[in-house]
Amino acid sequence: NLTALELGAAIARGETTSLAATETLLAAIDEKDPALRAYVNVTRKSALDDAARADAASGYSTSSVWT
Repeated sequence: NLTALELGAAIARGETTSLAATETLLAAIDEKDPALRAYVNVTRKSALDDAARADAASGYSTSSVWT
């Protein structure tokens, strides 16, 4: 579990990508939200598209390297 600052630093170091981080966070929402009911609407496609664009703009690969 990383803080937002730690995750940003990991992305900057090339240890993960925005897309991989977004996929991981969306999976956590899928797992936990049925019990929590914290989200009214999860904009999955928009989040993944934005993450892929961020990776492309920064020159990072969009392959999943999140561990």
